[in-house]
Amino acid sequence: MHHRVVVNGLRVSWILITIWYELVIFLSSVRHCHWPDLARSSLAAVGHSSTQVLLVADPQILDHRSYPERGPYLTYVTRLVVDLNLRKNWWAALQKRPDAIVFLGDMMDGGRFNMSDEEYEGYYGRFRSIFAIPTGVPTYFIPGNHDVGLRASSSFSPHARSRYISHFGPLNSRVTIANHTFVLLDAPGLVEEDMERQRHGRTYTTWTPRAGGPVEFVRSIARENGNDPVVLLSHIPLSRDAFDCGPLREKGTIRQGIGLGYQNTLGKEATAFLLEELRPSVVFSGDDHDYCETWHPSLVDNAASQIREVSVKSLSMAMGIQRPGFQLLSLAPQGHLEDATIAPKRHADAPCVLPDQLTIYLSAYIPLLLASLFILLVANTIRAFNRPRMATKLYHYLVCHSSGLVILARMSVPPSYTWSTSTPSYSSLPLSGEESLEYTPRPGTYPPSLGTFIRSWEHASLVLENQEPAASLPTYGQNSTVSGEVWLALPKHVLRVVLKFEGRLNLSIADGPSSSSTSNILSNKVTLWCKDDSAESHHCPAALPFCFEFPQTFTSERRTQRLPPSFDTTFIGLPILLAKCIYTLRLVVTISRDFRLASWATTKSYCLVLNYRPRARARHRLTLTDSVLSALKTTPDDWRQLCATMDVRPNCEVEPIDCHLIIPAARTFALVDTIPFHIHLCGSSTSLRKLLPPTCPLLLPRHDSSGTSSNNQTSTSPIQVLITRQVVVEVNERRAFRDSVIGTGRVRPIPPPAGSVDETSNEICASWEGEVRCADGVTAPGFNIGSLVVKDYIMLVLTPPKSRTSPLRALQIAHPIRLVTDPWTDIVTAHPQDTC
Repeated sequence: MHHRVVVNGLRVSWILITIWYELVIFLSSVRHCHWPDLARSSLAAVGHSSTQVLLVADPQILDHRSYPERGPYLTYVTRLVVDLNLRKNWWAALQKRPDAIVFLGDMMDGGRFNMSDEEYEGYYGRFRSIFAIPTGVPTYFIPGNHDVGLRASSSFSPHARSRYISHFGPLNSRVTIANHTFVLLDAPGLVEEDMERQRHGRTYTTWTPRAGGPVEFVRSIARENGNDPVVLLSHIPLSRDAFDCGPLREKGTIRQGIGLGYQNTLGKEATAFLLEELRPSVVFSGDDHDYCETWHPSLVDNAASQIREVSVKSLSMAMGIQRPGFQLLSLAPQGHLEDATIAPKRHADAPCVLPDQLTIYLSAYIPLLLASLFILLVANTIRAFNRPRMATKLYHYLVCHSSGLVILARMSVPPSYTWSTSTPSYSSLPLSGEESLEYTPRPGTYPPSLGTFIRSWEHASLVLENQEPAASLPTYGQNSTVSGEVWLALPKHVLRVVLKFEGRLNLSIADGPSSSSTSNILSNKVTLWCKDDSAESHHCPAALPFCFEFPQTFTSERRTQRLPPSFDTTFIGLPILLAKCIYTLRLVVTISRDFRLASWATTKSYCLVLNYRPRARARHRLTLTDSVLSALKTTPDDWRQLCATMDVRPNCEVEPIDCHLIIPAARTFALVDTIPFHIHLCGSSTSLRKLLPPTCPLLLPRHDSSGTSSNNQTSTSPIQVLITRQVVVEVNERRAFRDSVIGTGRVRPIPPPAGSVDETSNEICASWEGEVRCADGVTAPGFNIGSLVVKDYIMLVLTPPKSRTSPLRALQIAHPIRLVTDPWTDIVTAHPQDTC
């Protein structure tokens, strides 16, 4: 048999077997799964069909922390195999064409651990790449213990919950599907609140729930829900007394267990609380990874009933089960099922199992691989054995057919040749020992800095020019040019290099019915090199330069607006408010992999977070003075006086206090500016004593109250000057705002001038002065893009001691200001990226 015939026969065999095990059996498994029948003939008679919901549990995409005992290489191979299986399982599940999709938690195996924002973005990008959501299909998520953590641990990130909210949505939410109320519960949060309740020795009846927590959320649903059936979705299964999970479970059962970062079931009191408050028609849970069906006893209107709970199978092959799966849920519109004789069931569900991937590898691919290697070994041995015989036949043929004398010349063996090293990588950036001899900038541009920012990954490195040498993230301003190079570790194996420049705006409001939106404000893509399009060289260059302008504007709802700066803030409480604007450079490298019988392409995606900081300068010079009052006399136009009255409660004997705040007249200040102020209070001695008791530190001559003082007296000081920031978010025609303090002023008392105190008068005046500036961690200026508004204020806050019983009412004087990145300077040294 010819050697080429053997190789081609093996190739055909591998292609057919791969198609069978990678495509056909997965399609066959889902074709044997059917959506539950809710009397479709009756529904069709009234012109309505059931709504189909796909339930997916515990995909838990792996990362390098998932199997630390396996080592980096085996962990990497495991991750590739599991990711491939998840893609196939998800593709097979989508063949059922659901109307809605719900993930029951644990989307990412290591989402709760400490990691940088850049690493989390790459991790989340892998999840979105594997689970591509069809357009127009609503998708909902509930948090799992691997997403947000459970109980405190030094390895868990304190930002796990805020990251989950910004990427997957609110922790607790309520949605209506086909006249059914779906309650998406934060089960890890309920476990933590339940432990706190037990420590205080309270029952759920006497427990004051956390603001914005799961207990408060469940009670609000119980108050507001009408007659719609309730479908409870919890990542952690409910507590149970019976441990039989039914015949569809592969092995074992679900029992109570608690450990670091996990709890197998909810507590008994928490389970009773959920069943009594919500009275669900059915409960779906995850976390256990295997299928389990059980019934919970409950009392509804003093009548005993049974509530069914289904723990859905994991979709991943790495979760200790042989056959992964998912759940199919059919819902019938409630309004068309009033007659129980037509359709007594309003919902029905059925499990769907997928092929055993590990058995496919062990029983099909590995035996075929061994057989292929054996056949190739035999074929190559026979080929090598036949080569000398063929050479002898050729020699005799030449001798016999030569005319005249046959001269056999002795040919010398050619010398050995050693391959040279690969072509060196060239770059426009100077290396160690090199220097730039001349630089000619473009007219009107600012000379770039000499530093570079380098971020290296496994197969590539991204080099960005004109960056600060010690910067943690590359920073760009308005009118900036993003330039640099992509360095490739294995250029001869590269098929395609794509650079994506993306900007995403995440907004979320959660206070009962939650609203969230994610919009792409930037999405640019450039192909740096492609093997099919390159006619100059067969191999990709080791260094690929790129250069593009950082956009100044974006278009939203047919309106062109200025690009917002990088911004990230989360407010916990009611309402939970989240606003995040992030810019990234995503490098996508397609690499070829070759083997004896086949070659294939793999794609590597690397993400780098950019810091966009558009520069702007203050319009006026900030007057620096030792005394505001003396400066007010010489330059009165440079100052602004704000007046208000501190009112008193009805039927009180004290008198109001007149308040005056003097600040610079300019409305624009830099983030690093120190803003001077002067406070003047006038009122009766009785009123001022109610505001400033004799023990008040602000009455001490050398007292200096500041938010950075060690004794932290500012939190209880009756007089505070603050810089506050208001974040306003609008999502789906819902508007909410939250305030925060971003700067605390230093307040110093001013002794009255000699002879200015009139002992015969009951009216007393007191003055303070000081400075206020933003905290060091504030880097983003104020901005307004319609759906997200960031506004700043200088605020004088007067708070009497024991404000609830004091005859004086608290007073706030707020003056709007604009915070910018840089202080005022003259036009000679202005930066070209400056704006006013």
